[in-house]
Amino acid sequence: MRVRAAFPTLLVALTSSSLLLAGCSTAPSDAENAASDGCITDFDPSVDYLPDKSEIVDAENFSITYEKSYQVLTVDEPFTGAQPESYVLVKCGAPAPELSGDLAAAPQIQVPITSLYSGSTTHLPLVTELDELDVLTGVSNGSYVSDAAVIGRID
Repeated sequence: MRVRAAFPTLLVALTSSSLLLAGCSTAPSDAENAASDGCITDFDPSVDYLPDKSEIVDAENFSITYEKSYQVLTVDEPFTGAQPESYVLVKCGAPAPELSGDLAAAPQIQVPITSLYSGSTTHLPLVTELDELDVLTGVSNGSYVSDAAVIGRID
């Protein structure tokens, strides 16, 4: 039996999705609707602001569905025996979607993220590998950090 820790699995899934998936650029034809940071500046509900769809090949235990201005990341079993948990990743500049059913209570997170606190140093290599250290704004205990680039941000 494989036991999954809830917080690390969730943080890795959210960090990966937020940094990799939700930061997708807008389609070239929609350039007039996007600021230089990729955020929507003139929202049009008919435009697909997430034209680059990720295909999950080797990963398990989560799924991603796409709408025009947001994605739904669902962790199937956040920890052993748990019910699925969903997170709504809303493209910055888009209005908060009106959700119903199970998604009505789901957390909505604006993406791409601009600030990330890491509660565990095990997540820091992922942020470093993604070359997204500029969003790292805090760590739980700097004395456990061994990555030189992260230490440079702490000092």
